[in-house]
Amino acid sequence: MQVSNLEDQIIKILETKYGHSIDKDDPLMLTITAQVLAAEQITESYKINLESQFIRFKEDLQAILENEKIDS
Repeated sequence: MQVSNLEDQIIKILETKYGHSIDKDDPLMLTITAQVLAAEQITESYKINLESQFIRFKEDLQAILENEKIDS
Protein backbone atom coordinates (compact mmCIF):
# COMPACT_ATOMS: atom_id res chain seq x y z
CA MET A 1 0.00 0.00 0.00
CA GLN A 2 2.76 2.47 0.90
CA VAL A 3 4.71 1.70 -2.28
CA SER A 4 1.65 2.34 -4.43
CA ASN A 5 1.01 5.62 -2.60
CA LEU A 6 4.63 6.66 -3.07
CA GLU A 7 4.45 5.77 -6.75
CA ASP A 8 1.31 7.89 -7.13
CA GLN A 9 3.00 10.82 -5.37
CA ILE A 10 6.05 10.57 -7.64
CA ILE A 11 3.86 10.44 -10.74
CA LYS A 12 1.93 13.53 -9.57
CA ILE A 13 5.21 15.40 -9.01
CA LEU A 14 6.46 14.43 -12.47
CA GLU A 15 3.16 15.36 -14.11
CA THR A 16 3.27 18.76 -12.44
CA LYS A 17 6.91 19.28 -13.35
CA TYR A 18 6.60 18.29 -17.01
CA GLY A 19 3.03 19.45 -17.63
CA HIS A 20 1.71 16.24 -19.14
CA SER A 21 0.05 13.13 -17.82
CA ILE A 22 2.18 10.08 -17.19
CA ASP A 23 0.72 6.63 -17.70
CA LYS A 24 2.26 4.49 -14.99
CA ASP A 25 1.39 1.41 -17.03
CA ASP A 26 3.58 2.67 -19.90
CA PRO A 27 7.11 1.53 -18.99
CA LEU A 28 8.72 3.49 -21.84
CA MET A 29 7.17 6.77 -20.70
CA LEU A 30 8.18 6.10 -17.09
CA THR A 31 11.72 5.20 -18.15
CA ILE A 32 12.18 8.27 -20.33
CA THR A 33 10.71 10.56 -17.69
CA ALA A 34 12.92 9.04 -14.99
CA GLN A 35 15.99 9.40 -17.21
CA VAL A 36 15.22 13.05 -17.91
CA LEU A 37 14.67 13.71 -14.22
CA ALA A 38 17.93 11.95 -13.32
CA ALA A 39 19.82 13.88 -16.00
CA GLU A 40 18.44 17.16 -14.66
CA GLN A 41 19.53 16.26 -11.13
CA ILE A 42 23.01 15.24 -12.28
CA THR A 43 23.36 18.42 -14.34
CA GLU A 44 22.27 20.59 -11.41
CA SER A 45 24.72 18.83 -9.07
CA TYR A 46 27.50 19.26 -11.63
CA LYS A 47 26.64 22.96 -12.01
CA ILE A 48 26.75 23.51 -8.24
CA ASN A 49 30.08 21.66 -8.06
CA LEU A 50 31.56 23.76 -10.87
CA GLU A 51 30.35 26.98 -9.25
CA SER A 52 32.01 26.08 -5.95
CA GLN A 53 35.24 25.10 -7.72
CA PHE A 54 35.21 28.41 -9.60
CA ILE A 55 34.72 30.37 -6.37
CA ARG A 56 37.68 28.56 -4.79
CA PHE A 57 39.76 29.19 -7.92
CA LYS A 58 38.94 32.91 -7.80
CA GLU A 59 39.88 33.05 -4.11
CA ASP A 60 43.17 31.22 -4.75
CA LEU A 61 43.97 33.46 -7.71
CA GLN A 62 43.19 36.58 -5.66
CA ALA A 63 45.52 35.36 -2.89
CA ILE A 64 48.30 34.70 -5.42
CA LEU A 65 47.87 38.14 -6.98
CA GLU A 66 47.92 39.82 -3.57
CA ASN A 67 51.10 37.92 -2.64
CA GLU A 68 52.70 38.99 -5.93
CA LYS A 69 51.89 42.64 -5.12
CA ILE A 70 53.49 42.31 -1.69
CA ASP A 71 56.60 40.64 -3.15
CA SER A 72 57.06 43.33 -5.80
